[in-house]
Amino acid sequence: MEARPSRPRNINRLERGKLTPVMCMKYEDPNMEAYWNSLPAEVQAIINETGIEICSLGMLMKLGDYYQNGSNGEK
Repeated sequence: MEARPSRPRNINRLERGKLTPVMCMKYEDPNMEAYWNSLPAEVQAIINETGIEICSLGMLMKLGDYYQNGSNGEK
């Protein structure tokens, strides 16, 4: 009996009827990702609904601060 060569493990394949969880990052910058993950889910949802592309940590922090501190459409 010959030994089979091992195949690379496909993280997206079914294993015993379950999908293997895959963690996706929203931002490539780890600092942006960490800040995003620190925001409350409600604030994340509001920012996502805007549809704008956030390209810097500073921009993300301004939006996060704005929505965390009760903008209520006043600013």
